[in-house]
Amino acid sequence: MMKESKTTTRQLTLAALFMALTTVATMVIHIPVPATQGFVNVGDSFVLLSGLLFSHYYGALIGGVGSALADLFLGYTIFAPVTLIVKAIEALLASYIDRGSTVSRVIAVIVGVTWMVFGYFIFEVFMFDLPVALSAVIPNSIQGIVSAGLALLLYPIVRRLIDR
Repeated sequence: MMKESKTTTRQLTLAALFMALTTVATMVIHIPVPATQGFVNVGDSFVLLSGLLFSHYYGALIGGVGSALADLFLGYTIFAPVTLIVKAIEALLASYIDRGSTVSRVIAVIVGVTWMVFGYFIFEVFMFDLPVALSAVIPNSIQGIVSAGLALLLYPIVRRLIDR
């Protein structure tokens, strides 16, 4: 099981793989949101999966760093520091809430996505203004809902693969 606290070479390798997958998933499908100078993506699927599959520490590290790297590589450097924090907390929340049942997993991704939307909203209020921040709530919510659904669909498949 990946949520063990003892670090193994296998865990480090899987964590690095998931960090890369998070970065790539964020970069491959990204739709610009002109109002906030940000973008919508499906990288949150892997942020959430990391929280569900790995320990709290690894999930947060994978989600935060993997997503922030995508921001840097795509030229959205203004978002990288906040992305690091928001996505790390998103994965951390998912990891803490998930207790192994389907119900707790669904609650975990809902809470994670809700935090992501709220975290970016707070940043955008300070960085831009309230109307701009409000205009990003719907795209961020859509991103979160799609990513949550994708994470829940992928979870049993990925779980079986990494438990081999």
